[in-house]
Amino acid sequence: MKRLLTIGLVLGCVVLAVTTMVFAYRARRAELALAQLHAGTEAGTNGGAITVPLLKKLLAERETAYFELKNQYDRLAQTLSAKTGAVAVAAVSTNAPARGGEMSYLERLRTEDPERYKQIMADRERRRQRLTEELNRQLARLDQRLQGATTQAEVDLVTQIADTLTHLNDLRQQWENVRSLPEDQRQAATEALISDTRASYQKLNELRAQDRTLQLQQLASQIGYSDPAGFAAAVQNIINETDANPSRFLNGGRRSGSAATTTR
Repeated sequence: MKRLLTIGLVLGCVVLAVTTMVFAYRARRAELALAQLHAGTEAGTNGGAITVPLLKKLLAERETAYFELKNQYDRLAQTLSAKTGAVAVAAVSTNAPARGGEMSYLERLRTEDPERYKQIMADRERRRQRLTEELNRQLARLDQRLQGATTQAEVDLVTQIADTLTHLNDLRQQWENVRSLPEDQRQAATEALISDTRASYQKLNELRAQDRTLQLQQLASQIGYSDPAGFAAAVQNIINETDANPSRFLNGGRRSGSAATTTR
């Protein structure tokens, strides 16, 4: 729609320019004829009885050309103004939801390719369901561990992990809501969400590293290992040395959020 209106504006400008050139040429021709007549009169040329009628005719042509040009200009100006207003209204209508690039694309896709739109929305819904199911599974597991915790340190650690996971899930919903904000508010909200999300994931990584060490020590005690701390460190070292994640090479060979390890 916006493209068609833009083409209309361009065509209107072209028509206006051509019309102006045509009537300007006619007016200029009338001026030249008047100048020639005036020169002939000064040189003593016998204009005879046609001098005054010819002068009136040329003046009338010039005046007619002027008014035709003015009327044509006014009509084109009104047309251009109406089309410009239509473009502005279309732009406001398109940006009214102010949902950002993704949502604008989805809104257009819903009209242009309904099947593709349905597929995208179905995929998004399946991802939401998987994330929700995974969150519920982890929270259920943490609740079981909380019920069987033997130390206050484990209770505190498990509680912090559950709270952080819940907060990350809340942030996921906020990411959905921020797309409906106006542009001026969306940028600030996005920056705040990025900062909060990054900090929450970093905290979760640190808590997971502590929990890994704790569970390894508990496993060592269960199997009768004489040095639970050393067992946990040795297993963690094996994990680090066999980790194929390329990102570990970007931070000095250490896994993000993992504690320092030593070999027995």
